[in-house]
Amino acid sequence: MAAPSFTRWEGRPMTQSRSRVAPSPGRPQVSVVITTFNHAAYIAAALESVLAQTYPLHEIVVVDDGSSDATSDSIRPYLDRVHYIRQENRGIARARNTGVAAARGDLIALLDGDDVWEPGKIERQVAAVSQHPDAALIAANGVEFEGDTAVFEHLFARAVRERLRPPTMLKWDCYDALVERNLIFTVSQVLIPRWALERVGESDRRFSTSSDWDLYLRLARDHPFVFLSERLVRWRYLDTSASGPRERRMLQWAVDDIPILKREARRGRNARADRIRGLVQEKCRRTAYTAFGYGERHDRRWARQYLWRMWRRHHSRAFLTCYVVLLVPPRPRVALRRWARRMMGW
Repeated sequence: MAAPSFTRWEGRPMTQSRSRVAPSPGRPQVSVVITTFNHAAYIAAALESVLAQTYPLHEIVVVDDGSSDATSDSIRPYLDRVHYIRQENRGIARARNTGVAAARGDLIALLDGDDVWEPGKIERQVAAVSQHPDAALIAANGVEFEGDTAVFEHLFARAVRERLRPPTMLKWDCYDALVERNLIFTVSQVLIPRWALERVGESDRRFSTSSDWDLYLRLARDHPFVFLSERLVRWRYLDTSASGPRERRMLQWAVDDIPILKREARRGRNARADRIRGLVQEKCRRTAYTAFGYGERHDRRWARQYLWRMWRRHHSRAFLTCYVVLLVPPRPRVALRRWARRMMGW
């Protein structure tokens, strides 16, 4: 399959000063909230992609979460066009909350400081809002890229992609699918009406990597989402992101995902609660086995420490079993691994 075409933002000259164009009467006002941490090399591209939007924006709020590099220098040429907030490093969720609290628009569009948008992204999402005013979230598709290469040609989970064939817009009460896994790969895809955020509250700062999924679950409990098939977002892959290198992403996410699932199980009722408790058990098993595989292929010490911490937090037999197996030298481990597979039903 050919890699999708996309606008190249790196290396473009910085836009000259321009005045904001107010939306026409009756058109919703859009606030863009950009969170950034040590994105000196990428924040200008993110800002250029926002300034190039075909829909007139009400405001651009940039929250610098205590960057220690030259991020503030990269933002300086844009200070006449953005509301810049710098705070001590408090994590993604708190930075997002700071930006949302400062924003005044009817619709809030989120963007990570190392990602970029295609020019029509906001216009397409605002059009979807007008068609589906009860939707609590509008998500656009996109690509994951590294350097100049698109490495992943969509930013939706399979459950969404299957329903987007052939329609280009999908309205879906997706909570039951969302609780199984995050359907949206990056917050840079989403636009959220202010009324929806006011109903569910701010991002939970306890979750360092999965606060986005937690927010989506709270939004999806009572309201549908809208998904757009058009690729309007570019999600930049970086080893230094909060999710870490690709080989450990799932393990980093699981630290937050399991407590989030446990909370959803407590809030669920009857069959739904039973199903989510089953998802918790399955998540623990899959996470333990993934950590075990990472330990065998990459870093046994890191994997053992991870498995021990997860067992102490969740007391799942899967974590303890994989931890014990990784303690054994390689040759005896083959027989012990067979025993572990029988124990865990793998």
